[in-house]
Amino acid sequence: MTPKEWIEKYKSFLKDETIHRLLSNDGLPINKFKSWTFLKLAVLYSYIHFIYLPHIGKNYENPIYIDLFAGSGVSFDTENKILYVGSPIIAATNETSGYHFKKCIFVEKNEKYASALQQRLEILKNNDLIKCEMYTVITGDCNDPRIIRRVMNLIPRAKKHVMLFVDPYGIKFYKSTLDAFINKPYLYFDMFFNFQNHAAARLIKKGTNTLTQLFGKKIWWAPCQDTNEKVYDCLLNRYIEMLKKEGKGKINTVMPIKVNSGMGYGYTLLFTTRKEDAEWLTGVNHLKDVAEELTGMTITTLEKTTTLEDFSDEKIKGDKAHT
Repeated sequence: MTPKEWIEKYKSFLKDETIHRLLSNDGLPINKFKSWTFLKLAVLYSYIHFIYLPHIGKNYENPIYIDLFAGSGVSFDTENKILYVGSPIIAATNETSGYHFKKCIFVEKNEKYASALQQRLEILKNNDLIKCEMYTVITGDCNDPRIIRRVMNLIPRAKKHVMLFVDPYGIKFYKSTLDAFINKPYLYFDMFFNFQNHAAARLIKKGTNTLTQLFGKKIWWAPCQDTNEKVYDCLLNRYIEMLKKEGKGKINTVMPIKVNSGMGYGYTLLFTTRKEDAEWLTGVNHLKDVAEELTGMTITTLEKTTTLEDFSDEKIKGDKAHT
């Protein structure tokens, strides 16, 4: 499959006609994003649908999806004027080979977004489109210990595995929140964490404790104050090292997936799992390769062309030259 075919394939999933018809004019608040957000959502969809559910569904009775920054349920590409389903709806409506999530837990701090998500899920449920057997929307900050305790209490005690999606605005994801998953006995999880490289780098000169909240300890990020590396590369590498050393056997593989705008900036989607040599990791590597071949500019270029033939591999390479 060529990169342009990959884009078309996942656009069809993320712009599902039935869901789009039900939600595109519901009048509820929406999250607004740039074009490269499509790549992040496509990676999440592909992982859940083609890797996670088929594998975990065979081995665990209770696959659980947890989204700690769930948003409104839909994502609007402001550059190309396209509405995509967001991460909560990707998870809640997903089913493959007879497997689906038994429980979906969504946390959202913004009350308007949380309410919109709840209403959208009800609309989809009333139209028999929700596959997740139980879902809960929690309004609150996932970094609040009271909120994360509510989340943990909703996880079944036996035969469970968690798919954790962490997509904060900025870097407001505390290590103490992640520790709740690391420290809970017999709870294993795979995670996607949207690490905002540039946002983290901007904080390093401000003397804020936000980086310490992210890393857990200042000793992890302090060396990046005086380094020959680019600051954002240093912070990313130190964070990956911290995850592996403090993951207590639950984070053994950390795979960085670069999501690029095509205009010289972007972020890194960190995939983590306790597995190290599993065959299905080749599928995640493939996702990484394809996502990193594309940029936000390639998504926009495709929107402006009339056929796939107009969208050449040479054009993809040209867009990559901007990153």
